[in-house]
Amino acid sequence: MSREGRAGHAVHAFLELIQVFVIVMSSALLKGKLKAARDALNKKDFQSAHDTSLQILEYEPDNYNAYVYWCAAIPRFDHLQ
Repeated sequence: MSREGRAGHAVHAFLELIQVFVIVMSSALLKGKLKAARDALNKKDFQSAHDTSLQILEYEPDNYNAYVYWCAAIPRFDHLQ
């Protein structure tokens, strides 16, 4: 295999590793945001729960738990404004 071919394979393998790392990090960050939204609801910090849930939904629009937390915060959050 030529030098360029080996370099191309190494770059491709490196990019695949980065993609896996980003997915794992994204998943960890998402779990942290979901926990923060749930904790905010438990503390009756409805504005924070609302805002955090919307951040999750911007990143992952089909996230069921984010919708649940967002919907739980909306009625209470609206009364505060």
